[in-house]
Amino acid sequence: MAIQKGPYYGAVSDAELDRRFNAVQKIIADRNLDCIICGGHNNALGGAFRYFTDYANAGSHIQTLIIPKEGDMGAFGHCAFSGAPIPPPVQRHIAYAKGGPFLTSTSFSDDYIPREMVTFMKERNLKKIGFYRQTSLPWHFVNYVLENIDGSTIEKVDDEIDYLMAVKSEEELAIARETVHMHDQLFKIIPSILRPGRRERDISTDLKKAAFDMGFEEVNNAMVCTGYPKAQHKPFLLQNNVIKDGDIVDILIELSYRGGYWGELSRPWSLRVDPDGEFQQAVKDAVYMQGELAKVAKAGTPAVEVTKALHKFQDEHGYKRSDGLFGHGQGYDMSCRPTFSYDETMILQENMFVSIHPQMATANVFAFNTDNFIITKDGAVRVNETPQGIMYL
Repeated sequence: MAIQKGPYYGAVSDAELDRRFNAVQKIIADRNLDCIICGGHNNALGGAFRYFTDYANAGSHIQTLIIPKEGDMGAFGHCAFSGAPIPPPVQRHIAYAKGGPFLTSTSFSDDYIPREMVTFMKERNLKKIGFYRQTSLPWHFVNYVLENIDGSTIEKVDDEIDYLMAVKSEEELAIARETVHMHDQLFKIIPSILRPGRRERDISTDLKKAAFDMGFEEVNNAMVCTGYPKAQHKPFLLQNNVIKDGDIVDILIELSYRGGYWGELSRPWSLRVDPDGEFQQAVKDAVYMQGELAKVAKAGTPAVEVTKALHKFQDEHGYKRSDGLFGHGQGYDMSCRPTFSYDETMILQENMFVSIHPQMATANVFAFNTDNFIITKDGAVRVNETPQGIMYL
């Protein structure tokens, strides 16, 4: 049956899905495994399931995928006992799709999914298991498989699949560029909704509604934080301040567009003509260092070198060191490898799709500038078209 496309559903081509499927089965063969098991329970950090199936996770329900060394895959997840976790019209490379009404909140349903996994594995004699992103699956699922498949063994396969997912094809890059373009388009509505007298969450809610109207699939963040001279990130439940004349309003959006690809964009907005000089300098430094880090991020460079470059600048200019992620890979996951951190071992490669958002923070100010980039042999190329620096209302 043909894939049913519509204005809010963007399917990748059969050729693209075949490329991914063939590549992961080669990894299985190269590692002398029988299968790889992966899964997820949300669409922000559960991208492996969608990468190989082109089907989104079912809300917060856990979905699991078994990719055998030969033949098509098994998909398992929340559904009726007589149903399927992936609807038949959009099943591709799926040989077995079973599940049950499993809920993490009902312990009597704990075996519904793993027992179907074991059935699939026993029918195909799958014992040498590669696990991808082990923490994305419940301990009980893993333990049930090990207890019920005699002679089963587990190996991690994260590095191989992380590289596979991180380096984008031309089709994936086109999806990424469209996602970035739509972030730019969403940002254009801000002047019509941002004004004194409204609460931070009013702006956030308007951005979320507009995003869904524009065809975005998921909204992880529409973070709106006001203050002067320091407007710093905080979660939605705390976005209760009333915006005042003269405030700085920091706005960050993190969304996935049609096809499930994530991007992000942030800028500081000023409701005064002449903001504090220290704040203006911090914004200039954030934009400057974003450009400098993009130059460092050449194909063939260890990702950790980007972290070292930022910390050197922050140390020399009196800013607090960024000790969280100030940049990372993107795709079907909102954040994934390569990350810019000291524990990252990846070597940057051409056609990786990343965000870079260095912050400059002191006791008095916070400056943050987020854009999306594609790695090339000459450095990371910015994809966004939204002007950089302070946005004046």
